[in-house]
Amino acid sequence: MTNQLIKEKERWNKYYHENKKLDEKFNSQYLASEPKLYEKNCIELLVEIGEFINETRCFKYWSVKKPDKEKMLEELADCLNMILYFYGLLNLEINDFENIEIETNPLHQINKIYSLSSNLLTHLKKQDIKNIFANILNLAYSLNLKEEDILRKLEEKHQIIYERFKDKNY
Repeated sequence: MTNQLIKEKERWNKYYHENKKLDEKFNSQYLASEPKLYEKNCIELLVEIGEFINETRCFKYWSVKKPDKEKMLEELADCLNMILYFYGLLNLEINDFENIEIETNPLHQINKIYSLSSNLLTHLKKQDIKNIFANILNLAYSLNLKEEDILRKLEEKHQIIYERFKDKNY
């Protein structure tokens, strides 16, 4: 299953470790003054998933407007940043897709992603995070988003975040 989801393991690992560094920066800056950080990050994940799903337009049977690939990638990158935050909390390996359950129907996949993500508010389970990550990637691939483009957008997002830290806009 790993080969189907991530082919560029080294780039994903590099990105994951960079994301952990950014999370440490955020935590050092906000953790002391933010007692509900975990809950807020759970909500943030749900919001980012919603923004990505909205950009895919895959549920908008009434709309003739086509999805914008760059907007989808941008929102997907935000989702993945949040998912990787939870990966970091659990110290998971980025390529561990053991025992994952992939839905193939996009609407079922979306419901599964939302359901598992909502559960994070009450319990953080390794298997749930792995299933969220695998299903969101599989959904992206089914929408013809390529791994190379996803990684490019993730790297762009990190650069933006680092610039904001330098400019003290966080």
